Amino acid sequence: MSVSQYNFDGRQLAEHLLAATTREWRALSSPPASPHLAIVQVGDHDASNVYIRRKIRACEKVGFRASRHVFATDVSQVTLLDHVQSLNDDPDVTGILIQLPLPPSLNTSELIKQIDSGKDVDGMTPTRLGALVTGSFHLLPCTTAAILALLSLNQIELCGKSICMIGASALVGKPTALALIHHHATVTICHSETRDLAACIRDADIVIVAIGNPNVIQAEWIQPETIVIDVGINRCADGKIIGDVPARAIVDKGAFVTPVPGGVGPLTVASLVRNLWLLYREQQEMD
Repeated sequence: MSVSQYNFDGRQLAEHLLAATTREWRALSSPPASPHLAIVQVGDHDASNVYIRRKIRACEKVGFRASRHVFATDVSQVTLLDHVQSLNDDPDVTGILIQLPLPPSLNTSELIKQIDSGKDVDGMTPTRLGALVTGSFHLLPCTTAAILALLSLNQIELCGKSICMIGASALVGKPTALALIHHHATVTICHSETRDLAACIRDADIVIVAIGNPNVIQAEWIQPETIVIDVGINRCADGKIIGDVPARAIVDKGAFVTPVPGGVGPLTVASLVRNLWLLYREQQEMD
């Protein structure tokens, strides 16, 4: 097998997803106002600014609207809760996204819970996550959707496969594991207290890593022809962006690894736009 067997170019795959959404939007004969994404940002961090600009550009590329609601780092919990509620009440707002991470002074779970589940574009409210548990979901958290899209677009079979999900966060690990279970995969969730991580990885057909640490996964743990989905984004001292796995060494072993940057990341942004479109269709009661 060659590395070119799979198309892990997230930028190209994201373009396909955005193009499909654009076609569906433009096919409407006389639509009301276009979908509108409201992004709530706290502080002025370079990384968040970069991610938000990408999300806004992707929305505008499809023909959707995006607005940015920026608050100072010392904003109070009450002020943010009130603002989120005002966005819930605004009929012009289709979807609401709180840009993470938030300062430690804020209760992230409480703020996410404040979002109307009908406007939860990232699928992170208790109602949306509960639907994922029961299998009655209509949209997935954006990174989970990106991972599933990457596998689906490469026609990678999930039914019966052994998948090692490394990372148990509510943002990526848990919802991704649940989504994979609904595809009849056998999923092992690993975390910082897992006793024999190497053994779990060696036994897996597919390994998904989302831990934000490039010093944990060792190349010798990966078997040839294993599919590795690298969700991590880490900045080195020299400014270079790397993932959570030693990609070059793993590829040299004959495994298949998504690139960082340019793998899951662009598809996550495209999935956000797709989710906004799904919310719009729900709100407009479209089939």
